[in-house]
Amino acid sequence: SIERFFSSHQSPVLEIEEIREIMEPELAALAAERATPQNIERMEQALAYIEGDPNDLDRYIQGDAEFHIALVEAAQNKMLSAVYAPMIAMMKDAIREVTLHMVQAGQHDPQRHREMLEPIKAGQPEEARRAAYEHLKGFRKVSALMLKPDEMPHR
Repeated sequence: SIERFFSSHQSPVLEIEEIREIMEPELAALAAERATPQNIERMEQALAYIEGDPNDLDRYIQGDAEFHIALVEAAQNKMLSAVYAPMIAMMKDAIREVTLHMVQAGQHDPQRHREMLEPIKAGQPEEARRAAYEHLKGFRKVSALMLKPDEMPHR
């Protein structure tokens, strides 16, 4: 049903952000508590791929997806992996769109992933949660600027 939703709707950027803000900080905290050395290595490999050429948008999007899939796997919750990993793959177009705007606005910071990984490696769940939130904050700010008036949330 998630795949059907993504294929039938135009890039629901704000809704994607809300899902990510609800899930990713908690995934990061769980990963800080549960990640294996293999999980850490997979996240490191994704970051090395991104950092190999941080100005290559295609490379960044691919590495970003790999990092977030590795993050959910490091949380060691099969249900969350079953739900979240496919969503990350389907969000690539929306993430690409927002990332491109972030680059153009000078707000793209590939180091946010590194800042998220360090507390996970150190086994610091609260710091990992905070870093994940900070990682998403800039993304939300730019995605909100991209919304058309009819796409704004109803309050």
